[in-house]
Amino acid sequence: RVESAGGKQARMARSGSSYCSSSDLAVHFGLAKDAAVTLSVEWPSGVKQRFSGVKANQHLVVDESSGIAR
Repeated sequence: RVESAGGKQARMARSGSSYCSSSDLAVHFGLAKDAAVTLSVEWPSGVKQRFSGVKANQHLVVDESSGIAR
């Protein structure tokens, strides 16, 4: 989930929804002119993470155990 001046958005990443398949785990958000967001991640384990002041226009890798890897 992201929250920015432009509003709130939510996306879900899913992988391997059927036999011998895989899915792209990238999640994209359209932020228009918003320069930064608050990013919230809820993992299947139930762990919740929140990151404030995340700059727009970048590719991030978020890991459940270590947070954002840049």
